[in-house]
Amino acid sequence: MRTIAEDFELCASLLDLGAASGQPREWLTDEHPGVRGCAALAPALADDRQAHKVLAELCLAPRAFDRALGYGLDTASPALRHFAGPPRWALIEAACARTPNFRDVVVSAWMALPHAFRTAPCPELGPFLRAGFPNGWPAASTVPTSAQLMLANDVAERAELWDAEEDARVRTLSALGLPTERSDWYALANGPRPDFRAADLFVVNGGMAIRRRPTIYRGEGVDRTHPELLRRLLDNLLEAYDHAAADGEVGDYRLTIESDTRVAFAVEGGQLLAETGRGGYPSEFAQLFTGTGHCRTNAKEHLSRLAACCGTVSAQCWYDGQGYAQDFADMAPTGPVQSTGPADGTGYRALLELDSEWLPSGTVLPRGLDSPALTDLRTAA
Repeated sequence: MRTIAEDFELCASLLDLGAASGQPREWLTDEHPGVRGCAALAPALADDRQAHKVLAELCLAPRAFDRALGYGLDTASPALRHFAGPPRWALIEAACARTPNFRDVVVSAWMALPHAFRTAPCPELGPFLRAGFPNGWPAASTVPTSAQLMLANDVAERAELWDAEEDARVRTLSALGLPTERSDWYALANGPRPDFRAADLFVVNGGMAIRRRPTIYRGEGVDRTHPELLRRLLDNLLEAYDHAAADGEVGDYRLTIESDTRVAFAVEGGQLLAETGRGGYPSEFAQLFTGTGHCRTNAKEHLSRLAACCGTVSAQCWYDGQGYAQDFADMAPTGPVQSTGPADGTGYRALLELDSEWLPSGTVLPRGLDSPALTDLRTAA
């Protein structure tokens, strides 16, 4: 197993190889997302279908790719010298420019919305808009594609894009030949649609599904802007683990609110497996914090829903005398699971940081929660 420093060095070497017209195709299946992404960015693989698939997959969690290369974590990471800004900018640009079918990347555009129109041209959303509307805005007599409809709806629905300063938005959209008024985007999203086909369906997996369709998982009317969202999530989490403890599924558990945006959750006596399943299927550990699989208990399901509201999660588990750790961002691993050495007992813990860019500005963890398993360090201070 490579160390984190060795992963950074390997990423840098793959970027050097790509710049020298190399074809690092054998690294497209590496378990480290940064390694896969740096291999897929090689210009010589611009027409490679497997590289396209890797780029599209990584665009679903752009900040995970950043952190996989050390961005925001280690300024000395040698991989970062290859990028003028966040590595995700190069990832998004390559995915949108190289992937032949825009349908394969349109779902990822939703993850770029919180960062959109901060500058012009916009390196976050701009490439998706260019790929989605290569010929400009559809004429009134033209029936838009299902991918264009999805993108138009996502852009129109994101209120923050239209409430912020308009200069960068107007400059970006105008340069692409797209309308600058929200009403036009709504009109396209709700206008004529192509004849429905099975091929027009979009499959959204994991934590992305929880974020895009929150009312399915959190109750009718409880979307990302609902003022009671976090209170309900924490109340449900504590109630579920209370039942799990009463049924003997777990031992002690504790929720600690460390700040307005950070919460720690620790469980003793509950097992969370870190080993990869058959055929490379994600471990239960990874499934819980990415929402990519069915959790074995109702309690873990509620922890997974809380994790879907977080930008980063640092998690550990221990069992059979061994400890493991893995970090996540944008509901995706930033690297493979790491062994942390010998450990006693069985349990798991997670440090979760709210996603301040997906949630409304100023969102904080609620006060006044009532549970013997809760410690609010803000109150103690």
